[in-house]
Amino acid sequence: MRRIGRIGTGAALACLAAGGALAAGVGVGATAAQAPVPTCAGKRATIVDPSKGNDRIVGTDRRDVVVAGKGKGRDVVLGLDGDDLVCGDGLTRVVGGRGDDTVYHAGSADGGKGADRFHGVGAARGGKGADTAWAPMGTGSFDGGAGHDRVVFYEGYVAGATSGVYVNLALGLASADAELGPLRLRTTLAGVEEVRGTPDDDLILGDALGNVLRGGDGKDVLNGRGGPDTVVGGRGRDTCTGEVRHGCEQ
Repeated sequence: MRRIGRIGTGAALACLAAGGALAAGVGVGATAAQAPVPTCAGKRATIVDPSKGNDRIVGTDRRDVVVAGKGKGRDVVLGLDGDDLVCGDGLTRVVGGRGDDTVYHAGSADGGKGADRFHGVGAARGGKGADTAWAPMGTGSFDGGAGHDRVVFYEGYVAGATSGVYVNLALGLASADAELGPLRLRTTLAGVEEVRGTPDDDLILGDALGNVLRGGDGKDVLNGRGGPDTVVGGRGRDTCTGEVRHGCEQ
């Protein structure tokens, strides 16, 4: 397992040449022949994994922009401190550490301390802080941990979905119908206080604690159940049950 370090303007960019040899000393943007530095969510990478093997990518105590998962290996990204931005793939594992970290596409991610954000992560764990997961429906999971954590579903949240989302925080699950007959796509939830639904017709049920439930578009049914709940219907004719209600017709 290789360890990949940080790159930056004025620093050296270490990259693997053809055949696996390590070539160092090429500055970022130093020559026209150099390949462009990859980006993550529009930000230039400070740490890049160009190999096809299993790499251990270690960040710094500053803000890192990490691009992993470029090969077919199982990369592990250790963000350490700082508000890190990490892009990977389905084989990438991310451990964020302290700071408000943002992860795009990974097999699993543990944000650690801070207000972390997960986009398209299979198994996401927030830890301490107000964490948010933009959840792809499927066999994934989101554990918000301590703090006020939310999960967001959206149109196109899974290829083949034919319905809005059904969320039951008391049971710790979310599911949706799919094109393949009776198949249901399911995501496991824990430590979630706030849910934002899809533009379709959603059924969102809270738990015994105080929840914030937002339906979005569509004819939504929102029920906070126990606890001091806030329910927001949005567009469409919505049915709401909660102590504080906004945008609800019934």
